[in-house]
This record gives sequence, C-alpha cells and structure tokens, in this order.
Amino acid sequence: MLDEYAETKRVCNLGDILKNYAMDTIFAITFGKDFNYLEKGDHLALYYVLDVFTDYLAIFGQIPWCHRFLLKNPRLAGWVAGNASSQLKMMDLAIRETEASFEKPYTGGPATFLQLLVMNKQQNPKSITDDEIHGNALGNISAGSDTTAIALRSVFYYLLKNPTSYDKLCEEAGKSLKAEL
Repeated sequence: MLDEYAETKRVCNLGDILKNYAMDTIFAITFGKDFNYLEKGDHLALYYVLDVFTDYLAIFGQIPWCHRFLLKNPRLAGWVAGNASSQLKMMDLAIRETEASFEKPYTGGPATFLQLLVMNKQQNPKSITDDEIHGNALGNISAGSDTTAIALRSVFYYLLKNPTSYDKLCEEAGKSLKAEL
C-alpha cells in the first residue's frame, strides 16, 4: 500500500492511513472481519456520517435515558445526518452484520463485540433489545474508529515531537523483535 505513494511520489497522509487502519480494526473487533479500508480507503462512503453521528453520541452519552426514544427516530436522523446516503449504508451494514451474528452460533475462541451482545441476550432476553444491539454495533463503528484513530495519531505526533522517546521505543522494539529498526 505504501509502495503506491513512493512510486507516484505523492504525499502520504499518515492521518488518513491511521483512520483507515482504525476503521478496519474496529470492524474486525465488532464484526469479526475488516472491510478493507486500509487498502481501498472510504469505499463504503461512511466517513461523513461518522463525523455527524459523533454529535448524536455526545447527546446520549451524557443523557443515556433519551437513547431509547431517539434511536431509529427518522426526524432526528434527518436532522443529524441530513439526506446522506452513507447514513443508510452504515445502518444497513450494522443491521446486516448483527442479523448474521444472530444466525451464526458462537463456536469458541475470541468472541467479537456482537457475539458477546448476542450471547448476553440469549442468556437474558430482557437485558438488551435487537434495536439496542444494532445501535451498539453502529456506535462501536462510529465512536470506536474515531477514538482509535485519534489515539494512534497522538502516539505518532508525540513520538515525533520527542526524539528521546522515539529512540527509546525503537531500541526496545528492536530488542524485542531482534531486528534493527
């Protein structure tokens, strides 16, 4: 992937690469698979609605009881995201992947975020509704990818601003990997 930047002598925006990496990581944690954002970029056109959805998360994060009334409210969705088709794509993606988790029994090994929610619902059906599971999947994608990307950008920023820390990290990684960095 980075070869493309080198061959074309284009500027490599590390922030975009980290955002795409974070998106794939959160998809893998939530659904058990990535959607190839690192290679293809925002090919599902979800970034716009992710940026807008953060405002909604800020509201129900502070006033959790209102989430039950606001979830799936078409007027609110129109107000928050406008007529963005990416909003529908992201909702459809979350619902489709959630429904697949309902149909696919957990067989052991590391569980995805959705598998844990589904297992919880199976053990205690009143603990969470299907709509809330869809909402949690959607929230995981939006809040998780953004937070992860910000954290990764911060790590790189502060390592580059602090050469002593960067050198120490390279030394420790080199020892651990038994390779020269």
